[in-house]
Amino acid sequence: MLCVGPIESQYRHLFYMSHPSDAQYRTDIPAYYITAVDKETLGNIHLGTSKSRLRKMEFEALLSSKQTASDRPLFDEAGKASTLFTARPAKLMGSRYNWIQEDGSQVAVEEGKDDEDKMVIAAPMTEEMRDALVAVWMLKLWYETAETRQAKREGQFPVGPGLNVANSVSELERMMPPVSSYQDWNYAKKVGTLGGFAGAGGGGNGC
Repeated sequence: MLCVGPIESQYRHLFYMSHPSDAQYRTDIPAYYITAVDKETLGNIHLGTSKSRLRKMEFEALLSSKQTASDRPLFDEAGKASTLFTARPAKLMGSRYNWIQEDGSQVAVEEGKDDEDKMVIAAPMTEEMRDALVAVWMLKLWYETAETRQAKREGQFPVGPGLNVANSVSELERMMPPVSSYQDWNYAKKVGTLGGFAGAGGGGNGC
């Protein structure tokens, strides 16, 4: 596992991102999910998908509150997880998705231009909520990249390893192509981008 920077002064590991290699054959665990390093975050989150009336993909972040990577089971029983965010296709030109929280209010806009994606956070929220929002956005981007026909045909983005989310924008830029940045309208601090690699299945130990 790659540790990112001196934890004491710069980084704190927040989540592990996971996509099990045999996800298409399993019913006991989600195909794409995030597990929390500790109980200081909101909890474990898995990504649900569905098609809108216009046949466009929608995403739902389902929270198992205060669960961590060490808990078994990782997620609440079916129907008990709460909806944290929903990403719905945007109608405005230049926007890809609107991110909505459980009360129906919009919290962020996802934009895409020239094969680059950007999230603009448009509402005040706690640090824990912002961390979770950006982590789920990263998970969604992983889904969209790994599930393309080209990626599956060419064997790109192999499933299995998890991604460790830390609070370093520079690490995201180092580890990924120019696919992801986000801007906060209300806060200057940037948090919740990619940090390193964890073991398969989202477990492993923090650095």
